Amino acid sequence: MSNDKQAFPLKQHVLPYRVRLRLGDDHLCYRTRRAGEGKRKSLSGSIVGPDIAVRSLVIVKQGEDAIPGLTDNVLPKRLGHKRATKIRNFFNLGKEDNLREYIVRREVKSAKEGANPYTKA
Repeated sequence: MSNDKQAFPLKQHVLPYRVRLRLGDDHLCYRTRRAGEGKRKSLSGSIVGPDIAVRSLVIVKQGEDAIPGLTDNVLPKRLGHKRATKIRNFFNLGKEDNLREYIVRREVKSAKEGANPYTKA
């Protein structure tokens, strides 16, 4: 699901300008509260154009060649989980594993001059 620059939801099979459609229980972009209920909502078409602000995409499978600027460099994980159960689930660890080795830490440079950098979880 994507939105245009004015935060209106984009819907497939709609022309690329803003329209008002009656949405029911079988449509996306609207959740009905009662059986048979419908509502007129403002939507925009999902044809990709220059006015689209956000587009949600997920890379499912990486091919032989890297996509320049997207899959050619690996960025380190900046923020990590703090709870023990979430760290165990993320790294697929057991109860006997030491979690202190798997905490994601980042180095913070102090704003004061001459201060040593420190790490933060």
